[in-house]
Amino acid sequence: MRSIQSKITLYVAGSLLLLFMLLLLTIDMEMDKTIVPLSKNLTDQIVNARAEQISNWIEERSNEIQLIGNDIQHLGMGIEDGLDHMNFILCNNKTYESFGIIDSHGIAWITDGSKFSISSREYYKKIIEENLSFVISNPIKSKSNRADIVIMMYKLPYNNKYGFKYISAAVPIEAIKDIAENIHLYDGGSKIYDKWGNPIGGGLSIDNNEENLVSFKALIDKSPDWTLVFQIPEDRLQEGTRKLQSAALIIGGLVGGALILLLIFFSSSIVAPIRRLQNLMRKVETGDLTVRLEDKRRDEIGDLGRSFNQMLDKLYRVQYEKREIELRLLQEQIKPHFLYNTLDTIRWAAIEYEANEVVDLIEALSTYFRIGLSKGKNFIALSEELDHIESYLQIQQARYEEFLQYEIRYDENLVEEKVIRILLQPLVENAIYHGIKQDDNDENKVCKIIINIFSDMDNLIMEVKNNGMQIDEVRIEKIQSTLESDEKQGEQIGFGLYSVNHRLKLAFGDKYGLVITNKDDWTVARIRCPLIKGED
Repeated sequence: MRSIQSKITLYVAGSLLLLFMLLLLTIDMEMDKTIVPLSKNLTDQIVNARAEQISNWIEERSNEIQLIGNDIQHLGMGIEDGLDHMNFILCNNKTYESFGIIDSHGIAWITDGSKFSISSREYYKKIIEENLSFVISNPIKSKSNRADIVIMMYKLPYNNKYGFKYISAAVPIEAIKDIAENIHLYDGGSKIYDKWGNPIGGGLSIDNNEENLVSFKALIDKSPDWTLVFQIPEDRLQEGTRKLQSAALIIGGLVGGALILLLIFFSSSIVAPIRRLQNLMRKVETGDLTVRLEDKRRDEIGDLGRSFNQMLDKLYRVQYEKREIELRLLQEQIKPHFLYNTLDTIRWAAIEYEANEVVDLIEALSTYFRIGLSKGKNFIALSEELDHIESYLQIQQARYEEFLQYEIRYDENLVEEKVIRILLQPLVENAIYHGIKQDDNDENKVCKIIINIFSDMDNLIMEVKNNGMQIDEVRIEKIQSTLESDEKQGEQIGFGLYSVNHRLKLAFGDKYGLVITNKDDWTVARIRCPLIKGED
């Protein structure tokens, strides 16, 4: 059999484990639904921002080249003056590798002193065929240092007398690659690709067929169909989820361990006094009613211990009172045995002398004692209880004659019900005492006693009413309080009323018992007990 402490620990530990599993599952699901899409969205925004930065860089170069061309044309410079002006700019701006002036036949004069035709090059054909004002070439190799460069070509707004129509600038691709590759996120890699999928600036491209890679792409404006591509391993996007799960697992383990330790300490503080109480109860089972639980706690366990001690106090008192009542009943039964036998002898003598009235009284008294004894049985039929009380009333009426009248009303269907013996006699005796003996104001007053027996739901009600001197309300409240608390008889009630009430509560519980009230001109003693069939 598992102890309460082990059950509590097992249940809470299981609940915590289930909670942590649900937490990890929830984190994983929420990451898939929110964090991972959010990471992808942020990454996409960063790549777009980087592509826009590249586009802005290209546009700045375009504006610079246009400004240079407009200056040359506005100042009316020739080819030599224009090249000198461009060389001066190169000395102060390391962004460019070289500048060039191109005539309408595709002949290019370069700042490094070289001269050659570009009429067959794609970017030259494109600016003529599409009548563009600005064009960027795809990467080519520089003739001077074999570095990767792009050519930016600008068409002058109007013809000049020197016959040149365009200016160009060779820009190292490294500047653009530095911007493109400056994305430090998830250890991913970024490159610029042309429209055929070739990386700008050379190098190996990242395999697009890798299933564990995620690609983020952004078109670059102001460029010849260039695309910025940023690729990262897919599991790097899940890294935040794994870290959060690991953190949750570590924190959950620490919190769970601390909670289990607190739970063991807490459950021990509950179980230990319960075990002490259990050991004391085993002693009570052996009949030892002197044990007590010494616990000064102010919580529910302390209340339980105090209730246990109060129960033992009450049980000890009940046992003592039970023995006292049994002794008194035994003492009372010794007399009836002797008297019953003596009365039987007197009865035969009265019959011999034909003293019929004496015979009736003796028979009534014999019936009274016989039913009162009932062979020691606790329960008798209601019909026997009625015979018993009627015998008692016959004797009392012979004594008080015209000063006593009584009436017994009952439901014939209830005569087989079982009741505790000798319930009505103490109440009738009390009614006669208050109805005749204590009514000194009217010596000729007739004492009327009405016994009424009926059922109410599952309860048997027995009322004894008398028209004697009523009890004042203050004393009624004290009597009723004593009866409800089942206190030992004292100044408030006599042994008869206490015995009736106490035996009912012992037999059936606190909701049954005796109630004394004043109703109109009557004093009413009402007994409530359950309907019982066929019990002894």
